[in-house]
Amino acid sequence: MSNIKSLYKHVVLLDKPKGMSSRDACKVVKDKLGAKKSGDTGTLDDNSVGLLIVCLDEATKAMPLLNRLDKEYVTTIQLHKPVEAEKLREALKFFTGGVKQIPPVRSAVARRERVREVYSIEVLGIGKNDLTLKIRCEAGFYVRKFAHDLGQRLGCGAQMIALRRVAIDCIKDSECVRMEEVDKNKIMSIEELLRRIGTKKVFVRESGLKNAKHGIGLMSYHIEGMDKEVEAGDTVAVFFNKKVVAVGKAVKGYAEFLKNKKKSKAYQYVLPDRVFNF
Repeated sequence: MSNIKSLYKHVVLLDKPKGMSSRDACKVVKDKLGAKKSGDTGTLDDNSVGLLIVCLDEATKAMPLLNRLDKEYVTTIQLHKPVEAEKLREALKFFTGGVKQIPPVRSAVARRERVREVYSIEVLGIGKNDLTLKIRCEAGFYVRKFAHDLGQRLGCGAQMIALRRVAIDCIKDSECVRMEEVDKNKIMSIEELLRRIGTKKVFVRESGLKNAKHGIGLMSYHIEGMDKEVEAGDTVAVFFNKKVVAVGKAVKGYAEFLKNKKKSKAYQYVLPDRVFNF
């Protein structure tokens, strides 16, 4: 059975099992569905579980839009010594807002200090030597490193012993499918996913499709319209007839588009980067 056409620009919302790397999970999904390639939008450690968005075939081209989405986790952290609840809650306040981290040794990025936003930390439970937290944070925040740093701040030492990703942006783990449930009826079009997460969009006229296909800048006369939220420098999805045709960088935003709409001079608005087959 050939599924390649039916998998044109789709994703699987996978509940990644424990003991499997994200790369291996993507490969298993790819092989089960007969896709040519796959990739994820945010790696989970082998022993971590939960929501993994697996992009198939053409959908991998949208990964620059998806990699930066906010994440939400539930984690259990083991404390090496008992800590009073009040002291613990005070320490957690230090880790909200902009948090400095140096990525762990086993990571895919350079080990340079960087800042990631932690929007909220909710205490779900406190035991004698452990605690369970729900953390909503910016992409690229390392919960395992946070657990270590929390232990250092408390002066008792700590380590993460369990982690589940429960959400990516507005996509919840309740929508996930288990590995054994993966089939061609459990996939989502990339257009539907981009709609769900509120991706900023630019709408191109048919006259601009040739430029889009060859990665050439889209001019004002190619543009039908765009979302009001688009600003210069944004990564945007380019749409034609409700189908995404490219991902690119906005050179000018909606305000400039509105201002220059009736001018005879042509302006460049989008530089297509990753182009879909259409």
